[in-house]
Amino acid sequence: MEDTGYWYNLAPVKYDGRKNAKDLRIRNLVNLACNGGLHIKIAMKELYNEYCDYPSSPTVDILDCLGYGVGILKPHRIVKIEEPIGGPFVLKNILKELEERKPTGSGYPIAPQHDAFIKESDDGKWRI
Repeated sequence: MEDTGYWYNLAPVKYDGRKNAKDLRIRNLVNLACNGGLHIKIAMKELYNEYCDYPSSPTVDILDCLGYGVGILKPHRIVKIEEPIGGPFVLKNILKELEERKPTGSGYPIAPQHDAFIKESDDGKWRI
């Protein structure tokens, strides 16, 4: 590192003792390669040969190392969520409506509308 001027943070990685751990790490590369995210330069002949000959390649150490890195070094994506369009079925509006309603003694957050179901008749009795 002193010769090149580039400094790297070296940290131990956890041991993966599963039966086919190497194969699973290499399979981490599938989505990356299929989406065009794996760029192999011309000088990377050993990586290219392992990639093309996999799974019958005599060695898969470079692919294993690359798959390990993909599994550890996942990029953090910041996704900006746009404000939802208004309407009665938007979660924000539903929560606002529930907050406005008072909970009943039964524990339900939505108070039943008794006057819509029970009416007083001419004889003074309540009917459903």
